[in-house]
Amino acid sequence: MGLGSIEKSGSKYEASGESDFNPEEDLLEASAKLEDPSEVIKATALLANDVSDSSITKAHTSELPQKEPISYWTEKVALEFLRDSLRGTDVEKVLENFETADIGELVMELIDAIIQQHVDGNRELFDRDELEEVWSSAEFLKELAHSLMDRASREIIKLYGGPQGVIKKGIELTEEQKGISEAIASIRYKLFSALGLNQLDTDDIQAALRSRLWYSESVYETMDETMDLSNKTLDAMIKLETLRPGAVKMLHDTYGIRFFGRYDLWKLIDQIDGKLDHRRKVLYTAASDRNGAFDHMYSRMVLFDDDNNRIVVEGATLMEIGRRLVRLSRQIGPIEELVIAGHGTASGVRLGENTRLEQSQVVRSKGLTRLTDRKVISATTSVIFMSCKTGARKGMKKGIASSFAKQTGVRVYAPKHNSSGGFRKMGGKVEYNIRTKKGKRRTVDTRMF
Repeated sequence: MGLGSIEKSGSKYEASGESDFNPEEDLLEASAKLEDPSEVIKATALLANDVSDSSITKAHTSELPQKEPISYWTEKVALEFLRDSLRGTDVEKVLENFETADIGELVMELIDAIIQQHVDGNRELFDRDELEEVWSSAEFLKELAHSLMDRASREIIKLYGGPQGVIKKGIELTEEQKGISEAIASIRYKLFSALGLNQLDTDDIQAALRSRLWYSESVYETMDETMDLSNKTLDAMIKLETLRPGAVKMLHDTYGIRFFGRYDLWKLIDQIDGKLDHRRKVLYTAASDRNGAFDHMYSRMVLFDDDNNRIVVEGATLMEIGRRLVRLSRQIGPIEELVIAGHGTASGVRLGENTRLEQSQVVRSKGLTRLTDRKVISATTSVIFMSCKTGARKGMKKGIASSFAKQTGVRVYAPKHNSSGGFRKMGGKVEYNIRTKKGKRRTVDTRMF
């Protein structure tokens, strides 16, 4: 059961409560490498390990994974259990107010102690049996997620913060700093494991969160934004697991969801249960968002005429998107309307941390025409780009939206200017929100192909 209570019983605290889509033949993988805006992207293993595009190989499952449920213990019960579990450890020895500390203070001290032990080559506290049961507590996991991000942020600011907060470049990690990074990664993996995810899943989601490190040249602004995104994402994942155990794993494996904090959690559960299938309307969003433009995208979906009832899919490469859409179409039939959301230009759309969908790929990809042949999309499908300038011209030539329409034979809508992330359909046209020098205004600013 997703929601439950904690009862003192047997243990001290017991919780109650095949795809034949050939990527080489059908879709060309986006491989354009983008120049890093700062070397902090390269060096900071403090936030994540290298990403592996694992999600495209995961088989679709119709059943939720079996795992221990995450339950609400109440903060009082979680605090009592955590305090009892840490008696006699380094945490009790160094925390002067151990007996009166709140759960946040205990968790932060626990993280610091685990990191120090890891650096010293000792994992006794991390592997302590008495702590295992607390990983079923939503309160503990939430505090752990926030405290871990705070600890990582402080390390990054200390390491990369230059004069006036400008990110320093050319930084090499010392052996101690590498040890701290590895310890943070180990704790993070344990946290994600409690939510039913494996190491490859963890890397996928962390790569998406890491895209926010492109936010600013100020280390303080960048870390504020990254912490906010990380906390919202983990909070949503923890809450989702209390509502439907196994849901996080299934949504990531089947639909590629990384940015869990963007969406209405009950709509995600409806998506798992197939309650949105009959609408055959899909929202695809890129697995990278450097400036938070899509953080409130789903809340802006009130501009649509379908009351937010869309199947949401995320993906970091063209291969991953193709596989997910093919599998989804087998489940729901030809897609009636497809929204593509990602940072764009006339020549392409960013998909992942280092990948883009380029116009040149659209032009030469046989996979796009096969989407129609395989009835993933049909002649009556509408495609709407929620990506800046994708409807603009590239010099004297038409841009990516025009090429997409030509290759697939479907109706395509795209903005000619920088879009601010919202639109609505009116009388057969698509009306975008666009940015102007005087602020935001709504206008019919679209090209139909």
